[in-house]
Amino acid sequence: MLKYVKDILNTITPAQRLLALVFLLFSIVIMTVGPKLIETLTMDNEEFKARLNQQKIENIELNARVGELTKQVLDNQRSCTNELVEKEREILGIINSIETEMVNGHNTLVRVERNSPRVERLQRMPASNDTVRLAYSAIEEPEVITEIRTDNSKSITSLRKLKEKISSDIKKKQ
Repeated sequence: MLKYVKDILNTITPAQRLLALVFLLFSIVIMTVGPKLIETLTMDNEEFKARLNQQKIENIELNARVGELTKQVLDNQRSCTNELVEKEREILGIINSIETEMVNGHNTLVRVERNSPRVERLQRMPASNDTVRLAYSAIEEPEVITEIRTDNSKSITSLRKLKEKISSDIKKKQ
């Protein structure tokens, strides 16, 4: 085998020999230093396992935090819904009282003022010695108050529809 190497070396030029020597030295350096360099740049299995365990712990903690936040959001939603239902019940009570007042038919009192002129009266009073006495009085017509009964049937129908809608909304939310 060395015989063939000697023949090969005789056939190439000195510049090619120098280049072959550089490639040979470079290969030797890479083979000796390469594994140590690769070992320092990569992690071993123990480091990967430690990192993996740390990430598992963080994942568990984050899942627990997500669970707490989800529970908090659900509690806040329930609280808001309860407050909304309470307000709707309050509105429903007001509507019931308005409906009761309308059904009972409260009458409206209207004051009518007459704008007729005053009735004036002059009277001649007996006089003495050539003087004439006159008496003057003004009479105003009295103010008239009338009672008007209002028809609330359309309003009552609208209130009942509104009341039914609010009641159904309350039932849906509970």
